Amino acid sequence: MDRKGAKVYLETIDIETSGEFFEEIKHGIAKAAGQQAADMIHAAIRFRITEVRPIVEVS
Repeated sequence: MDRKGAKVYLETIDIETSGEFFEEIKHGIAKAAGQQAADMIHAAIRFRITEVRPIVEVS
């Protein structure tokens, strides 16, 4: 079986509800999906990837 995909484990670094990073994220969403989608964004979250595993682990 050849399965694609991964489990990605994350650690939250920062949650922002205002400021430069937050506005940058909202601007990118507005360009990609429209202003209505951007208006639904309430926070921008930065993560650190701590581990990546295959979806199906064979032992």
